[in-house]
Amino acid sequence: MRIQEGITKRSLEILKANTHGLILDIGMGCGFASIYLKLNGFRSVGIDLNRLFLNYYDLADVNPTQADMRYIGMRPESVDYILSISAVQWLLAEEEPLKREKELTLFAEFCASVLKPQGKLLIQFYPKSDVMMDELGHIFNLTGHFKGNFIIDNAYSPKKRRIFLYLEKK
Repeated sequence: MRIQEGITKRSLEILKANTHGLILDIGMGCGFASIYLKLNGFRSVGIDLNRLFLNYYDLADVNPTQADMRYIGMRPESVDYILSISAVQWLLAEEEPLKREKELTLFAEFCASVLKPQGKLLIQFYPKSDVMMDELGHIFNLTGHFKGNFIIDNAYSPKKRRIFLYLEKK
């Protein structure tokens, strides 16, 4: 929980998020980030594919929804921020390159669809290689909807290293 709280705090710093915007927490898991957001005055909606995670704690106050990050039905341009902590590596874990590319493209297009113009997206993840990191960045770049870059905290410390993909919708 402490690690998730630290990553959530750092994510909010990078996003420069304000409490007036709506944050979509993609891959919310047991809800640590969403609960932190709520306790600190942010409005959020969280999604996760795994119902067991959503039922582990009482998450009713943080609007949990069971959904797949690649196939979510939400109104276009309905969120100000998208935050995803430690969830995208599930898509990156697909071993078949064409299937992985398709799944990442669906995810990137979904993010582009639901994010408001000038909205911000932050993905924290643990790529197995620089190639995986570049692949994720490339897929989001191909949508034509985003500008941004990678932010790496503690780049030379394997245990403390944190990688973020920070993007703003054009």
